[in-house]
Parts: sequence; structure tokens; C-alpha cells
Amino acid sequence: DTFRKGVEVLPEDQSLQFLLATAHQRAGDEQQAIALYEKLLEANPKFELAANNLALLLVGEEGSAKEHLDRALALVAPFEKTSNPMFLDTFGWVHLTAGNLDVALESLRQAVERQPDVGEIQYHLGMAYLRNNDPVLAKQHLEQAVASKQEFPGVAIARETLKNL
Repeated sequence: DTFRKGVEVLPEDQSLQFLLATAHQRAGDEQQAIALYEKLLEANPKFELAANNLALLLVGEEGSAKEHLDRALALVAPFEKTSNPMFLDTFGWVHLTAGNLDVALESLRQAVERQPDVGEIQYHLGMAYLRNNDPVLAKQHLEQAVASKQEFPGVAIARETLKNL
């Protein structure tokens, strides 16, 4: 409510709009978050955090429709050469979802190298190794993801996957 009221008072403030979109995302209101991120990117196509969060929402945990996947791939294309581990992770996750396994593995490895203590990044790399038929490395990274004690989208999938490895 606070962010919504702030946006009503300052409708051009992109920081408040981003905070409102993030609040909707965390509350599970994905459609509203998607609409707000799209609005932000319409006003500022180079807003990397909005592009990052929107791409993650578009691919979700279970994959996505072709148009969402295509949009997510376009959003993360500028992240290919970044050194930011969060953007590398999103780039890799979107490419994993798209079936571009080699690209995904390379990007996710780099993300883990730069920020090994983030459970969600470890989870994404573990799932990439699983898809690459490497259960040993998949288990190693999924264990690190779960051991991080961080809550992230996919933590339940990581726990369940570990039970089956």
C-alpha cells in the first residue's frame, strides 16, 4: 500500500514503480508484477533490474509459453557479457529453460564463481547439471542451495530433486 500510494503521488518515479513491482512479485501477484515491469521497460528500456526480474517471471519454474520465452531471451540478451552474478544467473536460467544447455552451463558456472553463497544460483546450476546428465555435480550444487538456508523460488524443487538423486 505504501508503494502504491507513493506511485500515485509520484507517478514518474521509477524507483517507486520498481519497488511496487517487486512487492507484487514477492506477494505472488505475478501478472501485476509483469505489467509493472513492462511499463517500466517501456519508459526505460535499459532498466536492467526490471528486465532481469521480468525475464525470471516470464520463464517461471515450470517453463513458459513460446512468446514468454522469446521475450525473456530478448530481455537477457544484453547480460551475455556482464560480470554481474545476478544477471549471469538469469541469463543462464532463461537459456536453460530455452534448451540452450551449453550457454546456460557456462553462464551459471560464472555466476556461481562470482557469488557461491547464493542458494538460488546454486540451485540453477544444479538443475543445469541435472539436465546435462551429471547427477554428481547436480547433487553437489543442489545440496549447497538447500544448505544455504535461503528461501528462493525453487527451493522445494531442489529438496525434492535431492531426494531422488
